[in-house]
Amino acid sequence: YVDFTGQEVNESDPLLEIYSPELVTTQEELILALKYQESLKDSVFPEISRGAKRLVDSTLKRLQLFDVPEHQITALIKNKKVNKTMHVHSPIKGVVVKKNALHGMFVKPGMNLYMLADLSNIWVIVDIYEYEVPWVKLGQEAEMNLSYFPGKKFKGKVTFIDPVLDSKSRTLKARIEFANPKGELKPEMYANVTLKSKVAVKKL
Repeated sequence: YVDFTGQEVNESDPLLEIYSPELVTTQEELILALKYQESLKDSVFPEISRGAKRLVDSTLKRLQLFDVPEHQITALIKNKKVNKTMHVHSPIKGVVVKKNALHGMFVKPGMNLYMLADLSNIWVIVDIYEYEVPWVKLGQEAEMNLSYFPGKKFKGKVTFIDPVLDSKSRTLKARIEFANPKGELKPEMYANVTLKSKVAVKKL
């Protein structure tokens, strides 16, 4: 399992296992509902059979609302064996940039246990001097170079321009997106960015 910041994870990778009395109780209720449904499968009263199925469906829905992985629900139905813990899977492919979960800790609904980031496409925030603002446009091409990769150029585009100028620095912030398929670009790196602007041509 992922247990340290910087670990790469794929979508649906198990991040941790969690114990919850409600999850255990719901599993037990599902097993009982399945056995009840099985005992009534040959019932001559259709409404009784439908009631048993509704009970199973309702319990399954509760497990799904708990975000219990489908493979664990399938195993529970097949084996009819309660698991004391359930997996919590990663919702996205990315990198663990922050981890709050500790072994044995008590968690509550809404707590942030992991912070994940998809670094395959990164944002670079640049400061534009006031006199340069007229030359910056959305969709404008940009080149970036870093001291970590001498001689290498990364190509990106301007995707957002802050509408408000910083009154102290007299600069405007702009966001430029760069593809990062190899994961070379890391958060908090410093870089030099060059914006490619078309020079206006005055017709005589």
